[in-house]
Amino acid sequence: MDEMSTGQRVLDAARVALLEERRRLTDSELRALATVGRAELGALLGLAHDVRVSWCGPQVEVEGILSVKTGGCPEDCQFCSQSAAYSEQSEVLASGFLETQQVLDAARESDRTGRRISIGA
Repeated sequence: MDEMSTGQRVLDAARVALLEERRRLTDSELRALATVGRAELGALLGLAHDVRVSWCGPQVEVEGILSVKTGGCPEDCQFCSQSAAYSEQSEVLASGFLETQQVLDAARESDRTGRRISIGA
């Protein structure tokens, strides 16, 4: 008989807490969940989906993103393609700020269509 992996035990405990007990995870439970390996990635994604549907319902809201300034960010976030520190490795081309009118037009279009947008720089 195969023993259950540590990752699977952590996922099972999280499933019970989130879906049966309907409570938020504790800090220690979250830390344990963060250690789940690649072998359990599919199960982790499935759990995330089940929690979203159980807690929020099946509907999703689609939101657009308007980048008012792309690339050239002074922050040194190694994971981000917008960082100027990694512009040589990224395919993101830096551009200046959009014109105010372009941003206003996008906001008005969002309002007219009922779709939400987030504006980021």
